[in-house]
Amino acid sequence: MPFVRRLFLFGIGIFFGCLLCYVFFYNNRDYPAWLPNDRMAEKFIHDTLVITQKLNCYLDCWHVSHADFQESFADVDVDFSASSVRDTRVKVYHSTIVLNGEERVMEIISRRTDFELKSVLNSKGACGCD
Repeated sequence: MPFVRRLFLFGIGIFFGCLLCYVFFYNNRDYPAWLPNDRMAEKFIHDTLVITQKLNCYLDCWHVSHADFQESFADVDVDFSASSVRDTRVKVYHSTIVLNGEERVMEIISRRTDFELKSVLNSKGACGCD
């Protein structure tokens, strides 16, 4: 195969590679999340937050609204090694979110269409909600 033909085929490959990169990574395309942590953040944002008495107590203690609490899950950090998600019907995620500039580590119970607060693992002030 002559060198010019190889160069031409190489150029075609570069063109299609750049075209695919443009399609996938530019134009503000809204593709589903691919990484596990991003998938959980997307799930928490779109699922319904179950409002319990314990959640209301913590939100009053932290001076946070329900909407702000659910919006903080956009930047959730899930520790999958501490979570119990395998071979269980109801999954419990060990999650870290930032509320009012403070990191809150909590366990979140996630079902098919909703999620709720199970417990707060670190709290600097004593809220007395448990």
